[in-house]
Amino acid sequence: MISFHKITLCLSGNNVGIGTNGPVSLLHLHSTSTSTDVRINITDATTGSSSINGFALIKNTVQDAYVWNYYNANLKFGTNNSERFTILAAGNVGIASASPAYLLDVNGLIRTNNKLAVVKDRKSTRLNSSHLG
Repeated sequence: MISFHKITLCLSGNNVGIGTNGPVSLLHLHSTSTSTDVRINITDATTGSSSINGFALIKNTVQDAYVWNYYNANLKFGTNNSERFTILAAGNVGIASASPAYLLDVNGLIRTNNKLAVVKDRKSTRLNSSHLG
């Protein structure tokens, strides 16, 4: 165990704990306070280094989880070395679309186990399989 002013690092096997004496994963962050956020901030010289810069993974005081980009930039998710899901800085979401043109832009088939509602100008149209052929 290595201790600095207000920081304790615990090495347990190959695991590193910050704020815990018993880390259960490669990196385990723990707060002993019930009224504080636990966060990982990723910043560089371009973003600055404060708590509202860069990119963050956050668990807040009421147990909500956030994946947060503080900048006017896109957020992308991928699997199998391919981009799968994009949220543009303006808020458009793309599934299998790297540059979504609409609030929700899906490049592929969409399946619903229920009806699909299409709403325009407060008028709703409900579609089921008989509408689609």
